[in-house]
Amino acid sequence: MEIILTVLITLGVVALLGSVVGLVRLNGRVDDLEVSRMDIDDQILNLRTELEVDIEHLHREYTRIESEGIRNLDRRLDSVWAEIHKTSKNN
Repeated sequence: MEIILTVLITLGVVALLGSVVGLVRLNGRVDDLEVSRMDIDDQILNLRTELEVDIEHLHREYTRIESEGIRNLDRRLDSVWAEIHKTSKNN
């Protein structure tokens, strides 16, 4: 009977130690995942900032190109009106 109890106690201690080792490993994995999550969050913030800067740059470029196009169109229309007035004065 003592042998059976000794074996059962030994198995219980081994199982308990195995559980503790498993929990320590699991805690290490959780810490690694937490660090990875924080790195991913930092990368997302950096990408969001870069995207906002790129969008602002594209908006400025589009506004510049649009205003240049409007100025060119205004000059062309002024030239056409000047030609129309010249032609109408000559007739």
